[in-house]
Amino acid sequence: MDRLIQNVLISIFVGLALLTLISIVTGGLNPGFPVSYTYWALGCAAPGFACISINPVLLELDYIFWIGIALVFVVGFDFAWAKNR
Repeated sequence: MDRLIQNVLISIFVGLALLTLISIVTGGLNPGFPVSYTYWALGCAAPGFACISINPVLLELDYIFWIGIALVFVVGFDFAWAKNR
């Protein structure tokens, strides 16, 4: 049980790092993969202008996706490491 909790905690931090990395790589107007969590908000600065807003629900879904990917790799690495010891 302790190893499971340890793997989940590691995956949370690795997922955050992956989300940050993907956000930097995809950058520009539509950051995020597989879900773009930004959208154009018309008139937020002044009439006739637009700015980019972040949808927090889509951001969380993107974060959960990367935590899941990280958990698969962390558990696989932990299993391989324990098997070779």
